[in-house]
Amino acid sequence: MISKYNTLTGQAVSTDLNEYVTNETINGVFKMVAEKESGIRNNSVMRTTSILQKVLERRIVNSFSFSLEKIN
Repeated sequence: MISKYNTLTGQAVSTDLNEYVTNETINGVFKMVAEKESGIRNNSVMRTTSILQKVLERRIVNSFSFSLEKIN
C-alpha cells in the first residue's frame, strides 16, 4: 500500500517509526537550542556566565565597529 502511494504521489514516505521519532527529537532539541540562543543574544539578563558576557559583548563591539566602517 505504501509503495503504491509513493508511486502515485512521487514522494517517498517512510514508515520507520524509529527514524521518525529520532528525527522529530533532534529537530526539537535544535529548536530549543535556537530559542535559548536567541534569548541569550537579545536579552542581557540571560547572559549569566562570565564567558557568555565576554563573548557576546565582544561580538556586539565588533559588529558595531564594523557597522561604523561601512558608514565611513
